[in-house]
Amino acid sequence: MTYTCAIVEDEPLAEKMLRKYVSRVSFLELSWTCTYAEEAVRLMEQTKVDILFLDLQDALINPDSSFWHLVTHHNHVVVTSPYPAEALDVPLPVMAFLHKPIPFAHFITAVEKFLVSPGN
Repeated sequence: MTYTCAIVEDEPLAEKMLRKYVSRVSFLELSWTCTYAEEAVRLMEQTKVDILFLDLQDALINPDSSFWHLVTHHNHVVVTSPYPAEALDVPLPVMAFLHKPIPFAHFITAVEKFLVSPGN
């Protein structure tokens, strides 16, 4: 079975790394990429994905933000961030949190959490 995913990332090198990681996993297919959460909200309305790799661009999370909308309305979000999880001002209801730079083994662990999650 193939699962679709999307990448929301404003750093070109980080996006390239995530694209490479996705391409190394035979059952993942990249549907789309974009730079900011606001764009992702619009894209998700058009093309839903199974896994969303979402860059956290600010450690201060506004509950009215597009970022917050994505993490609370999508079941399988993997947050990628230069900030450690402990630095965030609110706990995030996400499947996994990957601290940059992301080792491939950590990426695989996050994908494996998706595979064993309910509904898959």
